[in-house]
Amino acid sequence: MQKIFFAAALCACTVSVVMAADPTGWEQAGRPAPLRELLQPTLDAELPAYLSCGARGTLEGTAPPIVVELLDGWLRAFREREPGVRIAVPAPYLSPQGSLNPRLAAFLDGRLDFAFVTREMAASDVAAFRRAHGFDPLQIPVSAGSFRHFGFVDAVAIVVHKSNPLRGLTLAQLDAIFSRTRHRGHDRRVTTWDELGVQAWTGKPIRVVGNGAWRGEESARATFFRERVMDAEGRLGEWRDDGRVPDAGDAIVTEAVGADPYAIGITGMGHLAPAVRAIAIGPRSGSLFEPTYENVARADYPLSRVFYLAVARRPGQPLPAPLNAFVRFLLSREAQGIVLDRGVFLPLRAGQVAASRRMLPESSCARRE
Repeated sequence: MQKIFFAAALCACTVSVVMAADPTGWEQAGRPAPLRELLQPTLDAELPAYLSCGARGTLEGTAPPIVVELLDGWLRAFREREPGVRIAVPAPYLSPQGSLNPRLAAFLDGRLDFAFVTREMAASDVAAFRRAHGFDPLQIPVSAGSFRHFGFVDAVAIVVHKSNPLRGLTLAQLDAIFSRTRHRGHDRRVTTWDELGVQAWTGKPIRVVGNGAWRGEESARATFFRERVMDAEGRLGEWRDDGRVPDAGDAIVTEAVGADPYAIGITGMGHLAPAVRAIAIGPRSGSLFEPTYENVARADYPLSRVFYLAVARRPGQPLPAPLNAFVRFLLSREAQGIVLDRGVFLPLRAGQVAASRRMLPESSCARRE
């Protein structure tokens, strides 16, 4: 396993954008970044350097408010390397859902070149894109999320009551607890704690908090969990339909689990509380990863999150040259270094970048990098 080293930041401060107290100010200037983590990972030495291709053209896209500060750094650095490409990502900066964001709706309709999305695209947005284009959007991971900054794509935690002695769960066990489809192969639904090895709680029921729905649509956290845990081999997992309380947000889940020794729930790392404990997760019982900062930064913890650049790439065809150059830049050592410098989101590891690059046809510039 590759070791990742951490360096102490000189200060725990960051430059914030000055804006009105009204949160709607985020629409024009972006959301102020939270305090950076005091410890930061080193940049993966295997990340590829960016090689300029002399691309020319204009692009226009959209972004949500939490990435505006990072995007500013990316665009400045890209202009230095590709002065023939002009990129505009104007305000307003709104939610990464087409029903709440007219500019994202414009991307879905084919009127913009790209969209930064800080969650897996909602099923309704994918359907709208498919109606307009005849194929699905390509969602390319371009940065890891944060560790515990709520609202900044924080890692997902599986929480139990602080008195629960359970150390961790495999993805198949999680699927058997939270879904009714069990595509990961568990032979039956898990309903009591002794079925997970907690013999002191033999016969005690596992009470699931939440059912994946929030405000009439699956939440970003729930969509991520379903795709990472419940979907398998091209089959879509389905939530069990007997959640103990409605999934009304991370804070509600944490509160409910903290009040019930036999409860389990899904929340964000930014919403942990003293009454709950986040458990280890892994693909196998002998390979469980604690939800620590290092494991999230190293991308070993399975519920570490990323955010995406969504593009309209017809299957089998290359992206236009300026857009291809921009994507390759985002997946470069230089761009991931800017992520690291900002100190909120985490840079991708080399293996993650390689996986993202495999989503695109190889270009002549990519062969020279």
